[in-house]
Amino acid sequence: MNRATIVALILGGLMLAGSLVFYFWDQKVRPQEEAERQAALALVRGCRVHDAARAGDLALLEKQFAAGCSVNARDDFGMSPLHVAATDRVAIFLISKGASLDAKDGRGYTPLAVMKMAGRKDVVDLLLSRGAKE
Repeated sequence: MNRATIVALILGGLMLAGSLVFYFWDQKVRPQEEAERQAALALVRGCRVHDAARAGDLALLEKQFAAGCSVNARDDFGMSPLHVAATDRVAIFLISKGASLDAKDGRGYTPLAVMKMAGRKDVVDLLLSRGAKE
């Protein structure tokens, strides 16, 4: 065999190996990666951090943040999850995740002002102790 034949055989073998690798990736790996990506995107698109904060569901909040939801996400009224925290435990959790203490909603109210209006003394005391402003 001459040099050109050997090079052609090697290149043909490499192309065959590449084709097999691509086939395996295309049939096995890519669909699984795509399914996982779509599931993560669905969680982010369906962020329910406000619902979880209102309900006091710390487990759901943790899942939402693990999926990429924002601790400072805004609802239709411009409220952050801290504006609607059900308990001081939820507020502590949100603050530990980086919730803005002085975020203003669509009407210009901070979480402290909203909690005062709602009569939520436990959360008001917590926010004041953390330096929140009205």
